[in-house]
Amino acid sequence: MKRIFVFLSVLAALVASLGVMTALAQDIVEEVAFDPSIGEMPEGLAVDADGNVYFGLAPIGEIRMMSSAGDVTSFAKLPTPPAGAFGALGLEFNDAGELFVGMHSGDSETNGIWKITADGSQTELFASLDATGVPNVLDFHSDGSLFVSNTTGGSIWKIATDGTAEVWSSDPLLAGLDPPGPVGIPIGPNGVLFDADESNLYVAVTDMNRVVKIPVTADGSAGAAEVFAEDAATLGGPDGMDWGPDGDLYVALVGTDTLSKVAPDGTITLIHSGAPLMNPSDVEFGTGADANKLYIANFAIFRALGLAPGDPTPGILSLDTTPPAPPATGDPIVSMLGGIGLVVGFTLLTGGGALVYVTRRKNTG
Repeated sequence: MKRIFVFLSVLAALVASLGVMTALAQDIVEEVAFDPSIGEMPEGLAVDADGNVYFGLAPIGEIRMMSSAGDVTSFAKLPTPPAGAFGALGLEFNDAGELFVGMHSGDSETNGIWKITADGSQTELFASLDATGVPNVLDFHSDGSLFVSNTTGGSIWKIATDGTAEVWSSDPLLAGLDPPGPVGIPIGPNGVLFDADESNLYVAVTDMNRVVKIPVTADGSAGAAEVFAEDAATLGGPDGMDWGPDGDLYVALVGTDTLSKVAPDGTITLIHSGAPLMNPSDVEFGTGADANKLYIANFAIFRALGLAPGDPTPGILSLDTTPPAPPATGDPIVSMLGGIGLVVGFTLLTGGGALVYVTRRKNTG
């Protein structure tokens, strides 16, 4: 009987390994390559209704657009951030097609949320925010208010349609490391994203390797935050997030060169780790025929700052997350596993006697 359990364990390991190979076999494609020596480092992403992809080159404050045909053009230019500032960060469209950008400059005249007209021709400071904070990732509520992570302040701003801002949540679960980690500042709330019915706001807390869920109460205020998912190995350094067609939460892990996803029950699945990923900072799914295509901002910031080995190779990447088709019945692996399954089933049905008898017969000659 012991041999049966060993055999079943080996079979289970084989099936599991096949599943892992299938999950990790998908190729990441480089859509656009950048030159970090001139500040071409993408941080935030947004996709419009026509499938065009927008990304902010954080150190130089420029927003570029990649058309659905793959052509890249300059869309808008925000004020160039001073040295030491993070620059243009999160991007988000409102229902009118205007693009909003989180800008960290450390200057009260430019630090806040910028609005860009739908054609990219005009820019203006929509909401001036505390110059000591870092306005980072954005998400609109259906009532028109904008929710923004204050990464160094450990809080979430809520900005009304007239540009006035208030602190919506400063729950202790949002705080970054104190004292700070290797970057020199606490990196707390980063990616923010409402669920489908806007009953919860999900927040990536980078330093703590966690995603926090904050309930939205009946009057619109923030409820008590709770940990939705947390793990240093598979959720290390979370940043931008997006909901996938499968209902899972896809997360760019800027701290660990990794992409993971989190199921509604909080189960974390690693999608890809290592090259070509370099500090991925944001993810966005395409639209229409590209609804399963995940765009990735390869920020490469740690290598640019000398905090990780290797030369930075920033760019826009993509990953096709379309579920693999079920294998054909004539697939040799399926046939092999089917045959093994029949043997195991028969063995269990007969109480293990057949397998034990064959084993003993072979050993006795």
